[in-house]
Amino acid sequence: CLGGGPKAQDLDKDVDAMKKDELMVYAKDTLGVETRKVGPDGKKNRWRGINEVRQDCKEMQAITGA
Repeated sequence: CLGGGPKAQDLDKDVDAMKKDELMVYAKDTLGVETRKVGPDGKKNRWRGINEVRQDCKEMQAITGA
């Protein structure tokens, strides 16, 4: 199988145990969770809160069956 989505073993990581840098990369690259938010200048240049991202990751893991 070529390309495709993330591997199953990559989806079930414990997001509560991750540090911010690791969490943001995992959220964006593996789960497709948005890690940035719109700042006052209208650009997506601000990090979302780590608790928001963790919650979204948990929801995505539940959807994907991890």
